[in-house]
Amino acid sequence: MKFMNYKTVVVLIVLTCLLGLVFVWLGWTGHAPPWTGFGEYIPPPYPIDGYQPPKTVWNLLELIIIPAFLTLVAYAFTESQRENERRISDNHIYAARMQSYLDQMTELLLEKGLNSSDPTPEVRSVARAHTITTLLEIDGKRKGRLLQFLFETGLIDAGERIPDITSVPWKEKAIVSLKKADLSHADLKGAFLVKLCGVDLICANLEEADLRDVRLSGAHLFEANMRKANLRGACLRDTDLRNATLCDADLRGTSLRGADLRGADFSGFKWDNKTDFVLTRRDNTKGIEEIHIPPSPLEEGGE
Repeated sequence: MKFMNYKTVVVLIVLTCLLGLVFVWLGWTGHAPPWTGFGEYIPPPYPIDGYQPPKTVWNLLELIIIPAFLTLVAYAFTESQRENERRISDNHIYAARMQSYLDQMTELLLEKGLNSSDPTPEVRSVARAHTITTLLEIDGKRKGRLLQFLFETGLIDAGERIPDITSVPWKEKAIVSLKKADLSHADLKGAFLVKLCGVDLICANLEEADLRDVRLSGAHLFEANMRKANLRGACLRDTDLRNATLCDADLRGTSLRGADLRGADFSGFKWDNKTDFVLTRRDNTKGIEEIHIPPSPLEEGGE
């Protein structure tokens, strides 16, 4: 029964119970066909000695269906227990990996001068390697905590603003580069990631990340992948979203005032009347250009 998970088995159990109740109700009301075995009991003697009445649904329930039902119940309970054990085991593994990462990074910070004004390229490379590897081995909630740790320690500060060029990447300023880092499904709900110079999330993978109510003003999200990200109520003012992918992203209630969206892909995104879409695109040759997008036909707060 490996092809069936315990949830499927539970559904089958429920359907079997409902079917049994239907037969019982039909028998109790006198509407059940005789072949079901539900209804008024007729005791022997039978008309002819040695006569065996035909098997009914009730007989099948006694011989096959009830044992099978009990087997399904046992299977569902066992699978539920196994899944809970897997969750607990995975949680311990994620917690251990996260703690190992924090220990390694703390050592680099305190003993190797990682957050000094000019850490050595070797130290930076080791820190990035630890970070990229750990992000592949932890769950979304811990990815959010890891990013918050990098923010608090000043390791992903973006530095000076990006040059006003649409397609040319800029020089990375962050001590720990998150370029193409796997932050998919990261839980950053309500996180505060705002600094004067912004944070460096260039080319980061934030696909399906939970970014509800996050504060990312001034962030550098050049070519970031934010496909299907939940950005409801997020503040992305003055962010650099050039060439970013926001396909199917949820931008209801999101503030994007002053964001640079040249080349960004917004196909299939969701928005409503609370989305702040007064967008400013910086252009050194033409000055400041404001783009106004009309209100969404979606109802406020609608799904």
